[in-house]
Amino acid sequence: MKPSVGLRDFLVSGTPPEAGHALRASEEKYRTLFNSIDEGFAIWKVLYDDAGRPVDARILEGNSHFLSLPGHADAIGKTSREVFPDADNWWIETFHDVIRGGVPVRFERFFDPVQRWLEVHLCPLGPLFPDQVSVVFNDVTERRRNAEALRASEQNLIHFNARLEAEVRARTAELKESRDLLHSVLDTSLIGMALLEAVRGASGEVEDFRIRLVNTHLRQMTGDAYMPGKLLTRDFPAVRGGLLDRMIRVLRTREPEGMEYPNSAKPGTWYYTLFVPNGDSLVASTLDITERKRHEEALTKAHASLELRNQIHAHAEEIAGMGTWTWNTATDVLTYSDNLYRLFGLRPGEIDPDLKQIARYIHPEDRERVRESSDQLRRTGGRAMALEYRVIRKDGSLRHFSNRVQRIGEIENGYMLVGITEDITYRKLEETHNRQLLRERSEAEERQRRALLAATLNTQEEERRRIAESLHNGIGQMLYGIQLNLNLLDLKPGDTWQERHARQQRATSRLLSDAITESRRISHAIMPHVLEDFGLKAAVDDICRQFHGKLKVDCQFATLPEKIEQYVQIALYRTIQELMTNVVKHAGARKATVRLRHEDGAYHLEVHDDGRGFDASVQATGIGLKTLREKIDLLKGDFDVQSGPEGTRIQVRVPAEAPKEP
Repeated sequence: MKPSVGLRDFLVSGTPPEAGHALRASEEKYRTLFNSIDEGFAIWKVLYDDAGRPVDARILEGNSHFLSLPGHADAIGKTSREVFPDADNWWIETFHDVIRGGVPVRFERFFDPVQRWLEVHLCPLGPLFPDQVSVVFNDVTERRRNAEALRASEQNLIHFNARLEAEVRARTAELKESRDLLHSVLDTSLIGMALLEAVRGASGEVEDFRIRLVNTHLRQMTGDAYMPGKLLTRDFPAVRGGLLDRMIRVLRTREPEGMEYPNSAKPGTWYYTLFVPNGDSLVASTLDITERKRHEEALTKAHASLELRNQIHAHAEEIAGMGTWTWNTATDVLTYSDNLYRLFGLRPGEIDPDLKQIARYIHPEDRERVRESSDQLRRTGGRAMALEYRVIRKDGSLRHFSNRVQRIGEIENGYMLVGITEDITYRKLEETHNRQLLRERSEAEERQRRALLAATLNTQEEERRRIAESLHNGIGQMLYGIQLNLNLLDLKPGDTWQERHARQQRATSRLLSDAITESRRISHAIMPHVLEDFGLKAAVDDICRQFHGKLKVDCQFATLPEKIEQYVQIALYRTIQELMTNVVKHAGARKATVRLRHEDGAYHLEVHDDGRGFDASVQATGIGLKTLREKIDLLKGDFDVQSGPEGTRIQVRVPAEAPKEP
């Protein structure tokens, strides 16, 4: 390789010409040594801009190991930007920091251009070679990979041990030829390794093992730097029992075996050792598995806790009569709890968790509604929603279920849902029974109320009829008799007190006529014979005629049935009578309209006047209107008052008949 200017300058700077030949010979020796070392070596010169900032670095010299790196074959004389155009500026800035600080540094770093991990030693070349730095590096990529491999799972460890056994067997054969070679191989391993020689007693049986060879990593693991030559049972008594017995068995059967055991020298730590027979010795490969054991212990406790929670959850579901399920709408994967299967009358796992399979047990009338609800859940995630439906179980029994669903997370192309299915059959039966009881109670109360009202009204009317008959047949007949008798008291002219008698006769006759008229009026007011003789329409017309002289009254009727319950007739008649009396007494109206119609199973009454109106919020609670309202309430009717400056409108609705007997 052609000597570089940098190396020649480094060797001959400040040397007299007569020493040139000797220096060139020295240079050749130097170069031979330079290229024979295992490490990569290079000399770089940092390049600065006008502002004194490091912007690049030129490669002045490099040994064969350096030039063997990818892209480095012709790197001498080139700059970093020319060889590694995509490299970051970190290396150049680090060269600059080392030159300015004058202190060597050592570090490990991943070098992107060659995709390798490098262990690097940087050293400034001093004032004779300003802005220059020497770079010595080792490729530690494999070591890094080995370190990552140690963090693999237990499964990887098993496979690794299998490969390790083959490797150990191969290496054991090589170690027979060279002890030094064995040391170099063992010391490069990140697994603790030892060669254990069998110690036999007088009978030839193995009694102990002597440590013949250990690698560096095992010394670091145990903290014992002087292990070779020691006897296991004497210096490490913890091996007595299971570990020693296994070692003797491996030596006897020639079959490799591994064993996990706690490290008594370091409480809380665990080792795994694989024993492989090698002549009358064992090759022991040891790994520190403390972290794995801790994870396993934590996992075991977690599994036990989870199992306990699952058992509690299952019992709670069974007690509550409910089951749970989850649904990943993106993958359409469902899970059912055991008790959900039982709710459908199935054995746990009897059918796959699938919407189509479970739909076979849903009542045909509810199946489409459940399917629509499932489609909505799939599209929107549903948030929290509830659904009730019927199920025909495998044994043919009918059950009522209720679903409650909650979205617990969003995932790519879907949602994660959790649901609770509850058997509400007994609750539904109880609700139906309660509704039946309430309906029967309401109907009984209605019948009782109407019977009471009818009895009250009939009793009132019967009493009025009795009083009216008494007035008519008693007082009325007597007054007629008095009038007839007085008319017979007709004295002849010239009789005594003739003029006085005539005046008395006229006055008495007039008073008796007034008494007869008043008794008729009272009789009519107490019991309207027109209602009893001619019906409701004629009785209402009679009311309108009574008040016609005081204001203009218009009575209108529509679709009245031929037969009307007597208590309904009386209630409507008395209501119209009371309302028209109020209009005449208080409204100061010129015109009033009475409308009565039968529609939708009820009688609708409306009394409207053009009077001065009143404050409905105050006067509607007066004695008169309050009594009317209570009477209508007893009939399960409606009573509404609207009043203002343009008049008053009162609307009454009365059901046509009482509820039927069940």
